[in-house]
Amino acid sequence: MTRKTIMAVSVLAVLLSAGFTVSAQDFDYDWCIIPVTSEYDEPAETPVSAIVSKARKGMEYLNEVVAVSAKEMTAVRPESDLSNLTADIIAEMAGRITGSTVDCALYNMGGIRITLPEGDITLSDIVSCYPFKNTLVIARMSGESLLRFFADFAAMKQPEAVSGINITVSQDGKLQSVLVQGKEIDPDESYNMASISFLVSGGDGFFLENYADEIIDTGVQVKDAVLDYCRQAYKDGRILDADVEGRYVIEDK
Repeated sequence: MTRKTIMAVSVLAVLLSAGFTVSAQDFDYDWCIIPVTSEYDEPAETPVSAIVSKARKGMEYLNEVVAVSAKEMTAVRPESDLSNLTADIIAEMAGRITGSTVDCALYNMGGIRITLPEGDITLSDIVSCYPFKNTLVIARMSGESLLRFFADFAAMKQPEAVSGINITVSQDGKLQSVLVQGKEIDPDESYNMASISFLVSGGDGFFLENYADEIIDTGVQVKDAVLDYCRQAYKDGRILDADVEGRYVIEDK
């Protein structure tokens, strides 16, 4: 016999000698058959499902189709179709709202939160893509200040969504060239940059207030401006589309 077997037999002998009754089962129980019927089905509506159902009914308006996209679009650095589209919309809507001529636009990549699908674009898509309460602004600045801004922008090595701009930056963050509306910046001219309130006083490291002679805040939130643009395009039968165009170029070594 093995050591384990001898030990088990010894323990059993001690228990028996002490008057313990050893059995496979030392308790009683009752049992009966329980038919599985519809009585045990989950109720059609529980307190939680009633709340969810009510909430869904209140959110149906988000399914409104507000635009149609030619393709799936996403926002990635240094440049992408959705970031270009966003900056273009910001430029057009800021100009439309203020009645000003907009020369260029700047929007932060982090403010574009989702990929927009190909085909129907819903209100829910727009609200999800631009969920923040930032408002459209126009920063009015001299050409000299605009050149200084772009030099600092290049040094950040942080590409963002731009419109009306072609900027080339070296690998180490030096401004190589910049064109606004296809032309070199005239230090003596005045320029209007469309942007958002978040970038005026330090958002994502930007301080447009340090370059601008005047900041005009429209009070119109980004999502509302984008929605107005989309709905008008949808009404006119225009499809949303954009491409990478070389707006922000990082030079090869």
